[in-house]
Amino acid sequence: MENIDNKRKICKGVVSVIIPVYNTAPYLERCLSSIIRQSWKRLEIILVDDGSSDNSLSICRFYQKKDKRIKVLHQSNMGAGMARNAGIHAATGEYISFVDSDDYVSEKLIEKAVNFAKAEKADVVCFGIHRVNSQGDTYKTIIPNLGKTLFIDEEICRDLLPEMIAPSPYTGKINFLFLSACTGLYSKKLLDELRWQFVSEREVVFEDCYSLLRLYDAAKRIAIMEEALYYYCDNPSSLSHNICVKKWGKLKKSHMQCIQLSRSLNLSSEVEQRLSQLYIDNVIAFLKQSEASNFSAYMKFWLCCRVTKDIYVQKILRTLPGKNYPVPKKVLLIVMRHGLSCGVWLLIKINKYLRK
Repeated sequence: MENIDNKRKICKGVVSVIIPVYNTAPYLERCLSSIIRQSWKRLEIILVDDGSSDNSLSICRFYQKKDKRIKVLHQSNMGAGMARNAGIHAATGEYISFVDSDDYVSEKLIEKAVNFAKAEKADVVCFGIHRVNSQGDTYKTIIPNLGKTLFIDEEICRDLLPEMIAPSPYTGKINFLFLSACTGLYSKKLLDELRWQFVSEREVVFEDCYSLLRLYDAAKRIAIMEEALYYYCDNPSSLSHNICVKKWGKLKKSHMQCIQLSRSLNLSSEVEQRLSQLYIDNVIAFLKQSEASNFSAYMKFWLCCRVTKDIYVQKILRTLPGKNYPVPKKVLLIVMRHGLSCGVWLLIKINKYLRK
């Protein structure tokens, strides 16, 4: 029988793994198998079907019959953020972990993260990732390298949070840790005390970053595992890879929302600068996605011109020093700052062919 704290409705020693599911049938069994095989057996596996139109829900039901630890929720399509919130509301574990249904995890992830959380008395435990291509091959391993493994109180927002948002525009140093919901284990007690939940990605493009700013601001102890335990899989059909003409306008809105939240939380100017770096990185990613899309050559060039000369983009570019970036990025930023659309377009095209 579970040791349940009735006041908080938390099952001690249980980890709630929340998996939003939307039209990921080709990848879902791989994901679920990696969760079911966890060495930490005390799991509550919450699958939230977000109105899938393929057979994802049937797969969820099939696995529910095989494993009594699995709960299946179903809702109309509201997005991954709202699906995660439904999972949080239903969760009874002492800790919560988030996994995307087209990804998978190390079979030791939960055990290692829980043990580390208990050893460090941490509210949040973060870990690294493996990048996996569409053929299923791991092509990059990203392990956190921050020089220390525990951040306490004011160190979290002063030292840790900026490094998780984006690389320093002064040094260009990458610490290989990202502000992503899926690269952490979270205390359910902390989430309940804050009444914390995700914002919808339909409202804020940087939904993980925006949502986690408030959580990290409230956390007292965050521990960093120098190990990659999550397998992030490239999926061209996923939301993060989708490209549309209106997306870059949404990037601007999301940046403004993140800045506003940062100021309301009285976070440092360093956090604000890193948020601006994140915005520019996403603008560049948008241009690269546009070039790789099936848009006409005219549309690709038109988008490049419009984005490069955008007043807001130019304003943010001027706030970033960028003296110590790798040479290709430094050159691209210089050309962007000068509003040279043809040069930006050419550099983006060169990048496309160099990556083939």
